[in-house]
Amino acid sequence: MANSIDFPTETKWFITYNDEDVIMSWGDVTPDETMTTGQPVLTTFDNEEDWAEVLIENGINPYPEPEDEEEEEPAPPNPEDFEE
Repeated sequence: MANSIDFPTETKWFITYNDEDVIMSWGDVTPDETMTTGQPVLTTFDNEEDWAEVLIENGINPYPEPEDEEEEEPAPPNPEDFEE
């Protein structure tokens, strides 16, 4: 059974759990979004503070630093790849 949050009137924060009460995902859904999960338990929050508190109590940082996606410089062409 799928659980969802569809175009809430105000932003909703959520946490999903599997059958063993393990947190599987978390985030927010704004009024112009929808979210569907296959996890059996979906808990929603009307405020970010309560949502963050539950995550922190479970050892999850709700505000992780974004990973730097460094663009690699393309390797210069290998002259041996070109035949004369």
